[in-house]
Amino acid sequence: LVNFQPDESVAYTILVHKPWEGITLADVAFPSFVFIMGASMALSKSGFQYGWQWRLLKRVLILFVVGLIYNHCGGIFALMFVQGFGTNELYDMWITHGRLMGVLQRLALSYGFAMLIFYFLRDNLKLLAIAFILMALSSLGYHLYNPSAPFDQLNNISTAVDSVFPGAEHNYCGAAFDPEGLYGTLC
Repeated sequence: LVNFQPDESVAYTILVHKPWEGITLADVAFPSFVFIMGASMALSKSGFQYGWQWRLLKRVLILFVVGLIYNHCGGIFALMFVQGFGTNELYDMWITHGRLMGVLQRLALSYGFAMLIFYFLRDNLKLLAIAFILMALSSLGYHLYNPSAPFDQLNNISTAVDSVFPGAEHNYCGAAFDPEGLYGTLC
């Protein structure tokens, strides 16, 4: 409904992502998933039983790998169905310009990071304090990096981090920034 509409010019505006500033219903989907993940962690009864670290690592890795596979399905289909598309083009698509981050990868890293915080700080007041500290650090990073225009699309801390890791050639659609980049995921 959101990412694969044939013609965005005739689509309902509520189902189209805002290019940079603003918010629509489509932009609320990811934060809703993160909220549901956090609520399910807090309400989970099995939580931290014996071997929870391995289950956590397994879940994070599975979700991350499924996201990588999803990001690279186009190459698999092109190899199978497009005449003249060979392993060299597949290598270029996956290794040279392949996207490391994505929605599922971001969910995986957020889940793993949140579970570790939740485990080490089981007190609700400490968890709330950490949430506000992370929010403040995220905003502070933008304001310290570019004080005159902290949320400029092409000159902000998130773009700077994404250009170093995983690198500009691995960002979403080759853009200068990645909507699911590392800085935004960790902060």
